[in-house]
Amino acid sequence: MKLFKDRLREITEGYGSSRAFARMLGVSDTAVGRWLKGGDVTLSNLNNISEKCGVEVKWLATGEGPKFSGADVFGAFSLIPRYDVRASAGFGEEVTEEDIVEEVPFNTSWLHGRYLQPNKLAMIQVSGDSMEPTLENRDFILFDKSDQNLRDGMLYVLNLNGTLLVKRLLTMFDGSVVIRSDNSAYADQQVTPEHASRLAVLGRVVWFSRNM
Repeated sequence: MKLFKDRLREITEGYGSSRAFARMLGVSDTAVGRWLKGGDVTLSNLNNISEKCGVEVKWLATGEGPKFSGADVFGAFSLIPRYDVRASAGFGEEVTEEDIVEEVPFNTSWLHGRYLQPNKLAMIQVSGDSMEPTLENRDFILFDKSDQNLRDGMLYVLNLNGTLLVKRLLTMFDGSVVIRSDNSAYADQQVTPEHASRLAVLGRVVWFSRNM
């Protein structure tokens, strides 16, 4: 019979590491490590995990009942808003409700299987070649607005000085953030702690599509 620590490990693996999972939850690495070893977890932390990972509290605590919230509509589709802005081109300072041009259907069970909550997702289009070969001009990207905690080397949608970008982010020992393109023709940019207000992380890229 699986225990809480086993169910938690199952979720944690979807985030790459326990450290990344802890950052996403806003708790210490030590706390997650203790839970993974079978330590007690408070109700508030259970609710936190449930809300941010889209799993049912009852399943998380006991293993009973459906795993995912909304599991009764298994196989149904969730409509994800696509915004009329392009990352890397600077077509606006922020994404607003007025920018929605269509709603794109995604299989709800597919999203849940990746611990993605439909109401936390958004889609935009890439502009330019700065992220080639990973992302190409006119690719569409899906990003998770609830995942704004930096993990080195991951792809993020961000607002830098009013310009919308999609880049890899790396954190430095002095608190600076390096903004990196995959295309070596583009130099790194660095945001120092005193200029941190110029950078807003909007979410982590979790999927992309490309027209042939």
